[in-house]
Amino acid sequence: MLTLEGPRACERMAECIAYAKQHHLVPALAKVLDYLGTYSERTTRCALGAERYVPLSFRFIMFWQVDGLWKPWFHGGLMFEGPGQSLNGSAPAFTVNIGAPTHGWSVHT
Repeated sequence: MLTLEGPRACERMAECIAYAKQHHLVPALAKVLDYLGTYSERTTRCALGAERYVPLSFRFIMFWQVDGLWKPWFHGGLMFEGPGQSLNGSAPAFTVNIGAPTHGWSVHT
């Protein structure tokens, strides 16, 4: 299950969808969201929140259900990597990519 935490996350998702449509990345965005939404055979919930400083990106907490209660399992980011971004940890992406540059979203934990 995938949830958006608050109005800012909903706004960010709308921004991501609009960007994905404009750049023919809808299948890639759908794939990574599906990955997070169906992460495990366990009963899980991925709560996405808008990443404050990174454009088109989210922070997330993956919860899993234990005895009927949602418990935090791990934290991560759904980070956007695009043309013109230096992927060396500096602004605006604040992420590092050690492989070939990509154009889209990837999960970082």
